[in-house]
Amino acid sequence: LVHQSSFILKKSQLEETNHSVLNHVGIQTEVEVKVEESLGLSVVPPLMTKLQYLGSDPLYFTACDDHVQGVTRKWYKSIKKLVKHLMEVIDEVPEYEDRRDLVTVRAIFVWISQNMRYDSAFQEHQLSTVDILRYRAGVCREFVKIFEEMCKVAGIGVKSIHGFAKGPDYKPGTIFQPGDIQHAWNAVLLDGYWRLVDPTWGAGE
Repeated sequence: LVHQSSFILKKSQLEETNHSVLNHVGIQTEVEVKVEESLGLSVVPPLMTKLQYLGSDPLYFTACDDHVQGVTRKWYKSIKKLVKHLMEVIDEVPEYEDRRDLVTVRAIFVWISQNMRYDSAFQEHQLSTVDILRYRAGVCREFVKIFEEMCKVAGIGVKSIHGFAKGPDYKPGTIFQPGDIQHAWNAVLLDGYWRLVDPTWGAGE
């Protein structure tokens, strides 16, 4: 016979494990919605469209993008130093100060899109963050992983999402099946709202 207290303890441990897993599998699980709501971070549609949020000035991110272009290979060895260097542009451009998170996400996104290459040879080999920086290559899994790690270093709320994507070969009406190839992308928390980002497709893959 199993003592009742042992059963309760195991049940408590299981629930704690499940909660931990659910808290990282997506951004809209029932458990996570409750957690986000308790923190004042409810998963609800943004009040502004992307165009409204980004603004109408097409040159707003020019200084940011130019700064990213100037990042040399010496910064690739340390993700913390790389992110810190990318964020230096915020202190150099006064109008960026009030939109630190947005500019940081932009800098990270641009750096990945210009320095990472998609290589299906890594499909069966999961890379560590250090290896991703070394090879600067991978599949969507690596693009998402390095984006998430860089955002975390910058102190930005970020999630990794795995699912199905409507790529260039998608035909309207097609229903995805469990065995279909999956894709991965990210969600970042900007000004209290989650917004989707796809670093793999941003790199042209």
